[in-house]
Amino acid sequence: MDAEELLQRYAAGERDFSGVDLEGANLVRANLSEANLRGANLARTSLREANLAYIFLEDANLEGAISERLR
Repeated sequence: MDAEELLQRYAAGERDFSGVDLEGANLVRANLSEANLRGANLARTSLREANLAYIFLEDANLEGAISERLR
């Protein structure tokens, strides 16, 4: 699955993305609130300004993920 597909499925109401491989994806400004990303591979994924409220990240790989806000 790529970032575009994830966002389309999220917009359609899906919230369970456990185990998804999004390594290197661009999720800048994405709304992922309440998404289940348990066990997901988010290595080197750009999450700048993303809404990550109430997400589940247990056992997710966040190595090198970028989430800080650029100035």
